[in-house]
Amino acid sequence: MAEKWKKIFIRKNCDLPTGCAILSAYPFVWQAMKNKREYLFGYFKDRDFHYYARSDVDERKIGRKLYQKYFNSTAKIIKAYRSGPVFLKETKKKTQYFKRLLNHRPSFGIFKKAIGIFSKDFGFVNNNFSIRPWWALEAWQHDFEDMIENLIRKRHLEDKRGVLISSFLQPWKSTALLKVGREVSNGRSAETLVEKYQFLRSWTPVWYKPITEAWVKSATQSSVKNQELFSQTQLFKMLKPTRAQKAFLIQAPYVIFFKDWRDDLRRQQVYDWNFLFVELAKYLSVDYDELGYFTLEELSTAIEDGRLDENKLRARKEHEFILTVDARTAKFKIFTTIPIRYRLAIKSAENLDAKIVAVTGIVAQPGIISGPVRIIKNFHDIKKVQHGEVLVANTTHPNYLMGMRMAAAFITDEGGVASHAAIVAREMKKPCIVGTKIATKMFKDGDTVEVDANNGIVRKI
Repeated sequence: MAEKWKKIFIRKNCDLPTGCAILSAYPFVWQAMKNKREYLFGYFKDRDFHYYARSDVDERKIGRKLYQKYFNSTAKIIKAYRSGPVFLKETKKKTQYFKRLLNHRPSFGIFKKAIGIFSKDFGFVNNNFSIRPWWALEAWQHDFEDMIENLIRKRHLEDKRGVLISSFLQPWKSTALLKVGREVSNGRSAETLVEKYQFLRSWTPVWYKPITEAWVKSATQSSVKNQELFSQTQLFKMLKPTRAQKAFLIQAPYVIFFKDWRDDLRRQQVYDWNFLFVELAKYLSVDYDELGYFTLEELSTAIEDGRLDENKLRARKEHEFILTVDARTAKFKIFTTIPIRYRLAIKSAENLDAKIVAVTGIVAQPGIISGPVRIIKNFHDIKKVQHGEVLVANTTHPNYLMGMRMAAAFITDEGGVASHAAIVAREMKKPCIVGTKIATKMFKDGDTVEVDANNGIVRKI
């Protein structure tokens, strides 16, 4: 592992079944690289998974091939979307069936069959609605950014940049989160909505945080006032795209909808199956939380043995570990004693020059502002945000809105112009730079920075 490695993202409070799901990218990475070897691995620490890729893995190139194959027309996106409700309807039937069986008489055979069906369906979701689409739509987003920026510059429409991008990125249909916001705005009680939308809590099978009334209230429409958006006819008249560019841009509302809606589906799927893990913890006489330290295959083995492997549990619960895929067998492999090659790879990827005083990223909303940094690692940190601070996070979520209203600007490690942070920044008219990769590493609470979101630079001052 002498090659250079790079960090691609972090997934917080991520249980092992979900951690394995993220590495289901291996088949199409191997296909793209034309070589079966180790290209990705996850590093688990403090219940978070940090994911790394070899530096020669071009996520954008691989993702572009995927979206050109699976999402290169509105017809394909609509077809993928329409398969979702059919899948969820079948999921309801399956889960109701196993709930009845487990309520009547839990047994080895029922648990074994249920975990097998869940594993198969979870794999289907990850392939069709999670991991593969993530790679594809992230690449689409970057290509959209390049195209729209070139057209804006070519037509000298820089002063209309925000409203132009927002106009293109209006979703084709409403996702659950938009529906929550509307219902809150229309006076529906948060208590009622918590129950109705509880499935939005997470797409992790074991570790999750229930949504609360505070979360529901934070999902209200974030716009200070509604922007007057351009119609598609007006957009094309102003930007004058080529035929090929026009065909690409027409897909934008469908891509944006599918990008967010697939979260609704995968969260609904694990929510419907959550009872299985609750009952399995009782069957194995363990704390529910402990199931999150095992792969689905290992849980299946535990059902056969009638117990969890205590040695594995202790090693993973109390220490960091590496999750990877064996190139020869294509099976997951876990190192609880971390080989030096992984230490070196992580050090290479995380080796930031302490002398660096500025980071660069993608302009999501222009503007220049200075202020103290507030690093956001989780929802609890949102309460600490003060007026005028610069919110710096790996990525943002709807339950960050409370802090985003207080902050003067947003900076994220991940994302593009269609990310949550970018959309909220354009609505709130606050400077925002996304996709910096390293902002949360470079800055700390209290650092004074200048956010130059006209040029995509954040500097310590």
